[in-house]
Amino acid sequence: MSEDEISSLPAGQLKQLIIESGGKTDGLFEKSDLVEYAKHLRSTLPTPVDEGTVATPEFQRKKVKVDYYEVLKVAKTATPGEIRKAYYKLATEFHPDKNRNDPRAEEMFKEISEAYQILSDPEKRQRYDQFGFDGMDDMMIDPLALFRLIFGGGLFQDFNWRSVLL
Repeated sequence: MSEDEISSLPAGQLKQLIIESGGKTDGLFEKSDLVEYAKHLRSTLPTPVDEGTVATPEFQRKKVKVDYYEVLKVAKTATPGEIRKAYYKLATEFHPDKNRNDPRAEEMFKEISEAYQILSDPEKRQRYDQFGFDGMDDMMIDPLALFRLIFGGGLFQDFNWRSVLL
């Protein structure tokens, strides 16, 4: 189904299309919001092999690592400030508290946090640039703990460094 066909559907059919694609319509009240979300879902689903094949959502397929620079949508020559700004923008957009019941957003948040952990640290970034994903496995922190560490986890909260390390 093309984007023009999606845009021309009535709101009821758009809701049905979203639900059949594995999405949720909670909080979507305007037709324009339904169209935008349906197009987003369409872009995350693989193309069916034939007309009878049902596509599975992207988050249910085998996870393939994506280049950290692509995850944060920055150039390989990005400054630390550009990386931090891109992380903040994407992390707030895909944060699990903001996107309840959306497993795709949770996965994106984890990928964004993982990319930021590597690209924000000069030593890890140099190691990633030199060795790729092979040099990164032993350097990960829990994504939610990283977000809380950078942006604050609440007032009067004791921070336990041991709980941050996986």
